[in-house]
Amino acid sequence: MSTVGQGVVYDRSHLSEPIPAWLTLYVFLGMGDLFFTMVALQVGAREANPVLSNLHGHGLFEFSKIALTLLILCIAYRLRKHRMVEGIMSFANVFMASLFVYHVASLALLFI
Repeated sequence: MSTVGQGVVYDRSHLSEPIPAWLTLYVFLGMGDLFFTMVALQVGAREANPVLSNLHGHGLFEFSKIALTLLILCIAYRLRKHRMVEGIMSFANVFMASLFVYHVASLALLFI
């Protein structure tokens, strides 16, 4: 711990901890989902999520996908020491990996 200025105390010990692998995986799967969704939208597919579909119509699709991924990332990182968070994020990673496979398979069928 260190003090700064008027005796404000801050803790930098979390900076020396490694980032959990499940959190890193979620970021890469989120970026992959955004990429493949954008490719699918370019070839005429529709977004299945009605909320994101509506945001796409207003030009906020990319921003909202990135913002949602970052929000989940920040919350999960902050609460990473709770066992339940690791389980929830493991489920989220399985779900995101399933979406990834779905995107790849769907796009492969379009281009065959």
